[in-house]
Amino acid sequence: MQPEFKKPHGLSTRAFVDVAQAARLLRVSEATVRRRCRDGVLPAIRIGREWRVELAALRGQESEALRPAQP
Repeated sequence: MQPEFKKPHGLSTRAFVDVAQAARLLRVSEATVRRRCRDGVLPAIRIGREWRVELAALRGQESEALRPAQP
């Protein structure tokens, strides 16, 4: 019988990527990714001075990323 794995309290199983990886996936600049993180457009967390963007959220943003932002 295999032991049951229990996730430690508060540990997330979500995957995150850094700003450079997100920019490549979305085909936009790193500055655009940082701005969208700061504005709350991209679900992201801040670790120190660095942003980490939720990978699952990028899949929904790929088509929207190529459209210009509305003023």
